[in-house]
Amino acid sequence: MTQLRISGLTASVDGHEILRGIDLEVESGRVDVIMGPNGSGKSTLANVIMGHPAYEVTGGDITLDGESLVGTATHERASRGLFHAMQYPTEVAGVRLAPMLAEAFAAGHLVGGVPHDDVGRRIEALTQDENLGVLAITHYARLLDELQPDRIHVLLGGRIVKSGGPELARELEETGYEGIAEEFGIQLADDEPGAAGREAGKGVAMDVEGPMTESALDF
Repeated sequence: MTQLRISGLTASVDGHEILRGIDLEVESGRVDVIMGPNGSGKSTLANVIMGHPAYEVTGGDITLDGESLVGTATHERASRGLFHAMQYPTEVAGVRLAPMLAEAFAAGHLVGGVPHDDVGRRIEALTQDENLGVLAITHYARLLDELQPDRIHVLLGGRIVKSGGPELARELEETGYEGIAEEFGIQLADDEPGAAGREAGKGVAMDVEGPMTESALDF
């Protein structure tokens, strides 16, 4: 059993505090999903977990099987099995896919093959067959139709304010993020879409975290 544990995590970028005390535990063989509107801290959290140098951890800790990752380089985290997959991968000029995958397989950093079937089903199969742990970060509720998460966490104002099972997704469909924000006394920014359902992802907005993305952390 592998466990990624985040405790009291605070972080900033360019002097702006984004994460204000994240507490989260994710285990291998389980799919956890973080949902939140634009500007809530989703992209920052993913980048901080992977050790992006532009983000400063100002408090708390991130541990993998009890060993702290804070201060370690991104490649060291990757060598321990932590992997960040973006919804829209960035093309790197001069790097061809086939040789890169061959090197990754040779290094032992990948399991299974490269699937051509539905991604959600593949992730589900890997959690069962390979004991993969997944932390999916998204603002699209429709991802949950395919991914079948074990736990859902709502990120607002740089904090995880609510966690639950699949029933939490249904609550978000009905009330949007405004309902939960009101419950916890959090003011959403004017440009943040309140609905967590299919209406939430119609536009592409920019914020201090960067463009809206879906991503997943695997270990």
